[in-house]
Amino acid sequence: MPKNEPGTERMKPRIVIAIVAAIGVLLSLAVFVQSSGKPGKTQPQNTVQNTANSADQVHHSKIIAYYFHGTVRCMTCRKIESLSHDVVASDFMAQLKTGDLEWHAVNLDLPENTHFIRDYQLVARSLVLVKYENGKQTGYKNLQEIWRLVNDEKAFRKYIKGELQAALGSG
Repeated sequence: MPKNEPGTERMKPRIVIAIVAAIGVLLSLAVFVQSSGKPGKTQPQNTVQNTANSADQVHHSKIIAYYFHGTVRCMTCRKIESLSHDVVASDFMAQLKTGDLEWHAVNLDLPENTHFIRDYQLVARSLVLVKYENGKQTGYKNLQEIWRLVNDEKAFRKYIKGELQAALGSG
């Protein structure tokens, strides 16, 4: 039986551990890509949708609050999403339940979502309120002040709340 080079006995466990770790990383990446890249899906985190029956919405007006983001997000982008989502979820729970309001976080880096860039003339990560009447889009507003107000939480919340109330016709 041939002799091993000095020190190779200790190298084998290291190589095995490195290979197992690399396989684990690749499997995790594959699961992430598969779950986030399915057509028609948006990112599930922080998504609140209405609970109203779709049959009830035939003669219904509603607002969809879209937060548009990318796959890679900075702290400011995450803060904007978190604050916006919190205002929607805490101050407009009744409208969420009736279907008058929906929240959707949409990843613009996914191919199936790039049409939103054209649809709403987006040039940055944005919060857009879209109005629907009887299932047809009738207007939208890009809340561009979010970037200016993000570091003043009280003013940010007041701005989002006011815009949502106006869009819903309750303010």
